[in-house]
Amino acid sequence: MGKDDQIAAGRSAVGNDTAYIERIGALSKTGSPSLARDSSHIAGRLLNTGVAAVISRSGFHRRDRDYAPTFAAVHNDRRLRRRARLLVVESSLEMHGYFRRLLSQRYEVVIATEGAAALDILLNDSPDLVLADLRTVRRDGPMLLRALKGNAKKNHIPVILTAPRSEEKSCSEEFKAGVDDYLIKPISARQLLARVSTQLELARVRREAAQALSESEAKYKTLLDSLDDGVFVAHDSRFVFANPALSALLGYSDEECIGLPLQSVMAPEDLESWNERFGHNASDRGFDSPWRKEAVFQHREGHRICVEFSARPIHFNRRPAILGIVRDITRRKQLEAAESRLVRMIEASQDFVGLAEPDGKLIYVNRAGQRMLGFEGQSGLVSTAIGDHLSPRMKQRILEEGIPAALRDGAWTGEAALLARDGSEIPVSQMILAHRGADGSVEYLSTVCRDISERMQAEDALRESEERFRRVVQQAPIPIFVHAMDGQILEISCAVTELTGWTHDDIPDARAWYLKGRRIAEDQVDEVLAEAQRRFTEGSISGPEEVTVWTKSGEPRYWLFYASAPMRLPDRRPFLASMAIDVTDHRKAEQALREADRLKDEFVAMLAHELRNPLAPIRNAVQVLRQPGVSDPDLKWTRDVISRQVAQMSRLLDDLLDISRITRGTIVLKKTLIEMSAAVERAVETSLPLIKSRRHKLTVRLPQEPVRVEGDLTRLVQVIANLLNNAAKYTDAGGCIDLTVEASPNEVQVRVRDNGMGIPAELLPNIFELFTQGRRSLDRSQGGLGLGLALVRRLIEMHGGRVEAHSAGSGRGAEFIVHLPRVAAAPAQEGSGSGGGELESGFTGVRVLVVDDNVDSAESMALLLSLDGHEVRTAFDGPGALAVAQEFQPEVVLLDIGLPGMDGYEVAKQMRNLPGLQKALMIAVTGYGQADDRARSKAAGFDHHLVKPVDPEILSALLATLRSG
Repeated sequence: MGKDDQIAAGRSAVGNDTAYIERIGALSKTGSPSLARDSSHIAGRLLNTGVAAVISRSGFHRRDRDYAPTFAAVHNDRRLRRRARLLVVESSLEMHGYFRRLLSQRYEVVIATEGAAALDILLNDSPDLVLADLRTVRRDGPMLLRALKGNAKKNHIPVILTAPRSEEKSCSEEFKAGVDDYLIKPISARQLLARVSTQLELARVRREAAQALSESEAKYKTLLDSLDDGVFVAHDSRFVFANPALSALLGYSDEECIGLPLQSVMAPEDLESWNERFGHNASDRGFDSPWRKEAVFQHREGHRICVEFSARPIHFNRRPAILGIVRDITRRKQLEAAESRLVRMIEASQDFVGLAEPDGKLIYVNRAGQRMLGFEGQSGLVSTAIGDHLSPRMKQRILEEGIPAALRDGAWTGEAALLARDGSEIPVSQMILAHRGADGSVEYLSTVCRDISERMQAEDALRESEERFRRVVQQAPIPIFVHAMDGQILEISCAVTELTGWTHDDIPDARAWYLKGRRIAEDQVDEVLAEAQRRFTEGSISGPEEVTVWTKSGEPRYWLFYASAPMRLPDRRPFLASMAIDVTDHRKAEQALREADRLKDEFVAMLAHELRNPLAPIRNAVQVLRQPGVSDPDLKWTRDVISRQVAQMSRLLDDLLDISRITRGTIVLKKTLIEMSAAVERAVETSLPLIKSRRHKLTVRLPQEPVRVEGDLTRLVQVIANLLNNAAKYTDAGGCIDLTVEASPNEVQVRVRDNGMGIPAELLPNIFELFTQGRRSLDRSQGGLGLGLALVRRLIEMHGGRVEAHSAGSGRGAEFIVHLPRVAAAPAQEGSGSGGGELESGFTGVRVLVVDDNVDSAESMALLLSLDGHEVRTAFDGPGALAVAQEFQPEVVLLDIGLPGMDGYEVAKQMRNLPGLQKALMIAVTGYGQADDRARSKAAGFDHHLVKPVDPEILSALLATLRSG
């Protein structure tokens, strides 16, 4: 339908207002002169710019279709939040009243009688609609209409002209010039209200559409501005639109890009292709399909830009145009070129280079790799597994260590062995790399393998040479140091670590050795190092030098050092070897010999002293016996003196023998369950005479409950008595001695404490060693050979216990603590028999032969036995003993082992063969009391073995058993 036809249709509807309103509503569908023009323009722009979905054409019409074409509906529309303001331009006062009456109920009406006044109102306070009389505005109306339609902010205001029918043609001309509608007078109320309401609604729709278009274009512009790819629209081979990404890519500002010809930015060869595709002479074939290619654009500064280019025709602002999208691929092309160069380089490499899937399937192997494995071309390698080309001994390592490490850490480097097609192995240095994509996942693996056969052969030869040298150094039985010129210690022998505890890690260089092993002050180390470096440089050999070396545990050792002239290692590095001989044991042996010699001298002196002490009173007693008229009290005194001193000498000899037995492991304990109170009681009884003679105060503390241990009663009594005697000897007269027995569930402690002279700190660690004694002044010589405490320790250890010594120092007393395991068993019953005892009253003597090369010893023993009622004969050598025995027929033979000529063992054997002497009681009497001595005497036929000096009570008991048996 043409515009004139629309006008005619509108004119014919003047008499039917309802039909006219419906017709106006339908114009939004079929194309009203004003609304159709604006709506098609808006929708066209939205469609051509690709954002038509924001406000679709159907949606736009649906809004118009849903509009109710009734006065009430228009009047009650909630979107009209205020009364519309109407400017009425009318010179007729009658029409003023008519319009005001009809319109003021619904709208705010402003009336102007001339065009100039209307223009002021229009410019200062915009109305929502202008209702103007044609004749009134004809005088100055063109100015009013131009001001209204030419102003971008006012041209949206709808204009309705009113005119008599005679001016209808003029109204039609004005309608074409931009007037929105016109009314022919006379105008009915319904017609006027309908036309005003319709134009106001159409104006609202246009405003909303314009706002939607503006918002859509803003979103569209934001979207295009945010793209990294360049976007442009070209018309007639010039840019009419360019987003910021394209402007930045080409080096122009956004304003400079608009109007820029394509020939200034596109390479000639690509411009020619463009013109063939989109030029005026281009064929329409395939015109709607996108055009894609890689092209070259020119930067403003002249350098070339590689792009990926896509273009297609569109309509832009109702004109045909070309939409182009440009992506910068310069970097990609550079990488492709670099990749091409890399591929050429890889193919020219002499190393194995391969690519594989993450699962280890090969996808590429270069020519060198093919040759290395014995293949021609890729066909035999691609899709095979990496493990298929690894030697069996390396396959597990690469698959379980190398590839997982590369996948985890990105790279792995190590040595491996490839398996060639012919089965030979090729040692290689291998690198495996994991290449990841943008999402972080592994896309593929690459590996580079270099044949190291020659290197390994050379390394093996060097390694063997170095290993031989290292073994020579390490296994050397003497300390050896191998130094580099910079002072680094390259190697040390095992003897260094064995002797000092210092490892190579402890002493990596000469400075560390001098500071740790030699304990040279830090301020002197530099001087020592400089001297060593001088000798190194000059090649001089230093003579042997004895130095003190400190072990890791802080003990000194003594080494005799030698330094060699500079030499060279198998790898040609210069070095200096320092060798040493450990003379620590030699030095200690010398010191021990000197100490042993000193101890021997002291021991001999003490032994002589201790043996002379009892001899003096014995000699005095003998002199008393020689005096005529000696009274009975004096005789008793001499007997007591001789008895005590002989007992003292016996104890000294017993101590010597006990030490010998314990040291040789021949002593045997006779263990029973022992009540500790019994052992303490006997020990106190043994030591009490010495304690009383020194006027000491002895305090004994025992537990209330029975305390038992398993042990040898005699030896435990000996231990406690030794400790009491020791306390008595080394405490000034009138001192205090405490003997305490304490018990815990598992242990018994025997404490002996005194307030005597104490133990010096330097003597305390060695107090239980043989021959150890503190300094003794002449008035404190209490006897002893330094054996008592050694016996104590060894006997207690044989009982499974231990002994400790404590002292605060000289003059502050001492305490000895014996620890023994406690047992809970009932005590054993002691035997009723004793070693001694008096002879029975009905005892009669026996025949006794005493054989000893010591005449005094033999005769004194004979005298003693005669006084006991025995018949005694003596002999002083072996043959004489055999002669007397054959004649005398003794019942008991006391035979000395150490006879001159024929010893006691031989005499005993022959005597056993004499008639009548097979059952004689043969007793060996000797100074030898070791276990092997006793065994030998038993083998020779002796019945008993007694050690000199013989205890008379023991001898009497033996003779008594003979008669009682």
